[in-house]
Amino acid sequence: MALLINLAEQYLSEQNIEFERLSSREGLMAEMRRGTESFNVFVECDSDDNVFGIYIYSLVRVSEDKRNQIAELLTYINHGWIAFGCCHLDYKDGYVRYLHRVNLADGVLTLAMVEKIFNYGLAIMSRLNSGIMLVVYCDNDPEETYELVRNTGSRQSE
Repeated sequence: MALLINLAEQYLSEQNIEFERLSSREGLMAEMRRGTESFNVFVECDSDDNVFGIYIYSLVRVSEDKRNQIAELLTYINHGWIAFGCCHLDYKDGYVRYLHRVNLADGVLTLAMVEKIFNYGLAIMSRLNSGIMLVVYCDNDPEETYELVRNTGSRQSE
């Protein structure tokens, strides 16, 4: 069986995205863009357990005084709008990430599935990034910001 990471490598190569293979585990990292925004992306796989995971990090660092508001925003987003995966705030460093892990059990991961996982995660983070900026830099209310972010675009476009 081909390693799951090979599918991520193939997808990124076909998109002309440079990546670095992580030496310590079955994973890779890359910088990816959606529109004008950049994100740090990490892929972590476990071919033995048949698990594929993607982590997409916002480059915006949330200051300590705004972390509770961002946590509130992420709670609304995770429970009201995201169909797959979830968003986390690391309270220690202030970075927000989107996480999507798939346990394939006896199934097979395809290149089309990898493309969907990447595109969905990048679409979520692109929309979320604008919400983070509104809360952090414009003092917007997290619930009102959630409504703005949720109503921007549609799931079908992701």
